[in-house]
Amino acid sequence: MLHFDSRFLSFFLILNAPYTFLMKRRSFLYNASIGAFGFSWISGLQPGSGSRSLRISLDDFFKSIGAKAEHWLSIDPDLETVCNTAAVAWKKTGYQPLFRKFFLCRNGQKAIFILHLPHRELGDLDVSALVFEKNTETKTWQFAASLSGFQLEALVSAAVSLKHENSPERLAGLLLPVFQQSRHTSAQFVTELGAVSTKATLSNDNTLQIGATVFENGHPVWTSENVGRSLQAV
Repeated sequence: MLHFDSRFLSFFLILNAPYTFLMKRRSFLYNASIGAFGFSWISGLQPGSGSRSLRISLDDFFKSIGAKAEHWLSIDPDLETVCNTAAVAWKKTGYQPLFRKFFLCRNGQKAIFILHLPHRELGDLDVSALVFEKNTETKTWQFAASLSGFQLEALVSAAVSLKHENSPERLAGLLLPVFQQSRHTSAQFVTELGAVSTKATLSNDNTLQIGATVFENGHPVWTSENVGRSLQAV
């Protein structure tokens, strides 16, 4: 059994997608590609059916953390500028905004922007979230972190379990990364109320196990280890 840095494994999967496509394994291309930097938990969907289900899943997640949509034209120009800077590298590799909206929570102090990687034949190959927060002293926006597909898969699962015992505002504080001078690692990121750790393990039979734990003040409040969907079609 092999253990991987979750972002490395995701990046490896999408780099190998063209080779897989040439080998006529379209289902593996689609399943493996999703999760490179985004929502690997929708990778079981067939090409062409993912967009609607993705939007429903995103709506449910945003509702659970109390995030409300704001059109990018009506948003703080400072946030738009910071977002454009953070998204430069993504756009160079073909990513585009999935919505022309930011999703704000934590009393407008936190913002999420969604990017996707469209494919002419297969639809959305990948979806990523960029997270921003407002500096309480300078009142300016700053880039907090990007979340990999494995991290997002963990957050979505955790939100389903924890939303019944936590208010949306508190749940956002438990799950969303905060800005740090030292960069977050791919295995763990710090949140306002604790931390979230993720681990991807690839077994010899190509089963992908996604392990995740949500911590509050150093104590685990939710943990899970599930079979990931991104290699199910191998």
